[in-house]
Amino acid sequence: MLAAMGPPDLMFPPAQSILPGAKSYMNYPFALVAGHRMLRLDLHIPEGVRGPVPVVLYASGGAWRIVLKGHGPWRFLLQHGYAVASMEYRLSEEARFPAGVHDVKAAIRWLRANAAKFSLDGARIAAWGSSAGAYLSAMAAATNGMPDFEGDVGEDLGQSSEIACLIDHYGPSDLSAMAEDTNGIPGAMEIFGTETSPESLLLGYRPADRPEDARRAAVACYISAATVPFLIMHGDADTRLGIGQSERLRRELLRVGADVEYHVVPGANHAGPEFDTSEAQQIALDFLHRAFRPGAPLRRAGPSRGSP
Repeated sequence: MLAAMGPPDLMFPPAQSILPGAKSYMNYPFALVAGHRMLRLDLHIPEGVRGPVPVVLYASGGAWRIVLKGHGPWRFLLQHGYAVASMEYRLSEEARFPAGVHDVKAAIRWLRANAAKFSLDGARIAAWGSSAGAYLSAMAAATNGMPDFEGDVGEDLGQSSEIACLIDHYGPSDLSAMAEDTNGIPGAMEIFGTETSPESLLLGYRPADRPEDARRAAVACYISAATVPFLIMHGDADTRLGIGQSERLRRELLRVGADVEYHVVPGANHAGPEFDTSEAQQIALDFLHRAFRPGAPLRRAGPSRGSP
């Protein structure tokens, strides 16, 4: 159906040279959600690399109110043989939780369905999210293989939506505790727990008004020892989302025996430049390398407080 929506060169534009050493397919539709809009992604594929290449699906932040495909500290991956697909998802003004999780899974299915066309490795798909996008990606990772979260978005429902691992940059993990973890921070940039705060708009209610329902939106509700490896990074000077959100998720992943690598980024605020340093990039590369290597154990790291 997507192919019939318009001329091919407009719906699926030819590759462009935008980023060094890569060819980019911009604004490719991966799903048409009735009553909402076309969902699109940008697919960047490294040149000069013998395929098929592993791919990282990136979901940007924006408090579930905006999503910008060009944002995010992922460009370095192209220089190391990884393709990157940076996606759109439905926002809180468009659809309530878990719609955005369904959109992430639809993008994963699209990548797998089109792997051969773009010389991607459909067996090596990772997810990476920042802030609001990290929450949606973490929920998608935690619910690998759970039909209740699969949704029916997109045309590739016969494909698996499972991912191999997750990179979580300063993401929410428990919407019912965002106020507790953030509102008391000196200089807090946003107050949570109100009727118009981001998590309330995403859920469609204040978490305090429906605590049981809100708890079911926590990533930790769905994790187990079989959960895919998580890399979590959060700044200890974050004034937009308290680091307690990442601490909660780390504790629960350790409790159930899941693979988790956790890094506290000293002095870093929300989306600070410290998350795009060479040190931070190397942490991500090492994690992806281990996660994509069959049988390679990931270290269950304590809070690393060194640079990045």
